[in-house]
This record gives sequence, C-alpha cells and structure tokens, in this order.
Amino acid sequence: MPMFRWLVSRGAKNLILMPRSGPPTDAAKTLWEELALGGVCVEVPACGVTDADSLKAVLDEYAASMPRISGCFQSTMILRDAVFQNMSYEDWKTCLDPKVRGSWNLHTLLPNKGMDFFVFLSSISGIIGLGGQANYAAGNTYMDALARYCISQGEKGSSLDLGAITDKGLLAENEVLSNRVLAGGNLLPVSSKELFAILDFHCNPEVVLTARNCQTLIGIETLANVKAKRLEQANWVTTPSFRHMHQIDSTAGASVADTEEAVDFRKMFAEASSLSEAGAVVSLALLKKLTRTLSTLQVDEVDMRKSLHTYGVDSLLAVELRSWFAREFSADIPIFEISGASSFSSVGISVARKSRYYQATWIE
Repeated sequence: MPMFRWLVSRGAKNLILMPRSGPPTDAAKTLWEELALGGVCVEVPACGVTDADSLKAVLDEYAASMPRISGCFQSTMILRDAVFQNMSYEDWKTCLDPKVRGSWNLHTLLPNKGMDFFVFLSSISGIIGLGGQANYAAGNTYMDALARYCISQGEKGSSLDLGAITDKGLLAENEVLSNRVLAGGNLLPVSSKELFAILDFHCNPEVVLTARNCQTLIGIETLANVKAKRLEQANWVTTPSFRHMHQIDSTAGASVADTEEAVDFRKMFAEASSLSEAGAVVSLALLKKLTRTLSTLQVDEVDMRKSLHTYGVDSLLAVELRSWFAREFSADIPIFEISGASSFSSVGISVARKSRYYQATWIE
C-alpha cells in the first residue's frame, strides 16, 4: 500500500488495482477511500491477471471511462513453498501462473509501446535461489526474461529483483521470518525508501532502458563484508555469476581482529580420535549454524539430546542443512533424518559416519 501513496505523490490521478477478489482488507478499503478524497480516481475490479478474457474485459471497460494507461506494476504472487521433490504439480502451477501467465497477459493486452513504464516486481530468489522456492524462483526468472524481451521489441520493460524489504509488507509483519531471512548475513535489509528511489529511475519516461539497465538487483551483501563479520558464505556466492563480488572491498567497518574468532570445525573433525568425538564436533558446528539461522535460538538453551525439529528445523531448513553437511563434511544425509526426530547428537554421529572423511581407525 505504500506504493500507492508513492504513485500519488508522483502525480498519479487514476489507479486501477486488480486484486483477484476485490479489496482484501479493511485497511485497503480505507486507503482507497483516503485516495479518493484526495481527488484520485481508484478502481478496484476483481480480476485475476492469469485469466486473459477477464483481464481484457476489465481493460476494455475502463478504456472508455479513464485516461489511457501510462504505466503498469506487475506485483502478483502466490507462494507454495515445498521441497522440490515433494512439490505437487498443482503447487508448481499455482505459484508460477501469476508471474508467467499473468505477466504475459499484461504484456499482450496493455498498450505497451505507449506507456511510460512497465515494471515487473520480481525477487532476488530468482537470482540466488532459496530453499523450497523452486517454483517462485522460476516465475521470477521469467519476469526478468520478459522485461528484456520487451526491451528487444522497442517497448518499456523493467524487472526489479528485490531482496528483503523489512519496513513494509510481509517481513515487517513477521519478525520471526524477517530474522530468519537476514540471519545468515548474506542478504541486506532493504527499505521502502530505497525501493522508491529505484522506481523513480525505472518509471522515468525519459530514461532510455536497454538490456543492460532494465534489470535491477538489490539486497545482497558484499563478500568482503561477510568475511569481515566472520559470517558463513552462502553457496550462491561461489557461482560464476557473482565472481565480480569477490573484487568489492569491505565497507563493514569491522576487521577480522574485531570479530569473534572463527572455529575451524573441519580441522577439529579431521583431528578427532573417535567417532563420538567427530560426531560431537559436527553437533557443535550444527548448533553454531542454527544460532545464526534461527535468531531466537540461544546456544545455552539447547539440549543436544532433543530433536532438531523441537528447535524449529522444518523440511525447508532441512534442505539448507543437507547442503551444508555435504559442503562442510562431505556427508549425504537424508532430509527426513534432519527434520524428523533425530537429535543434535544423533545427527552429528550420522554425519561423521557417512562423511567422506570417516576414518577406519576411529573407535566406535
């Protein structure tokens, strides 16, 4: 809703808002009324952009009573998070359709060549990938590609790969989710003020958009800052797409000497003299990992005999931990073993036993 106020502050006098079932909340209705009192014409037809016939009917209706459409924000989204191997086709399609079918319908039915802007509100998930969101990431990469296609056709098209906007919207209303998203330190909080600054650029009709500047990504921390803060580097940072980030200097204002000394768990694991000792190393490393991922988890509050599930490890986080075990200890651990009834201690032993670095001389 802050975006509507931003639009009005930039001179918008006619708005067509298309939630799938009309104004969803009392707060939204109050905003429409507030804008109307300020002389803004607000129309809120119930229309799903995935239905081309319905969308065309709405656009035709308002073409006769409102000025020509000069800009569009495509911000529809439906989340159906699940581990890919467990994701149903219905969940895949339900999440994908608003971003794929909906975006294409808007592209084909709007007077694009006469508009000042056509902005796809995409997500950083399509760039870095997020556990349990393969469907969401796919929809966002489609938006990125469609923006470039629009440019190639001489039309307006911008895709904004947004990170964690923390002062408005979903994350502002869910502190636990916000803390979890930002806990690893590889993503930065993004403010609505920063978003609006980006929109000022992409919605400016005098800006010449090209394939090089039609896509903006915001919300990623530099690798140098991650290292300076002694944080764990995300997997996606090692991909070729992010090789340039290794050249960016730190602005964190913290040196290695100013931060907590890192523990070399791999070295401790290699130097273990028994399976139980190696398992204890893994358990401790896992505990440190989770306290960074789950902001509500404190080291001194954890009972290593209890299951990971007890402390908030669900199937989506289990996917991340499985990759982490493979990277740190070269061990392939089933997701159900991580998210089920297994304790920190038992998972530690399992990882040690299945590790490529398992030593036959270890005393069991």
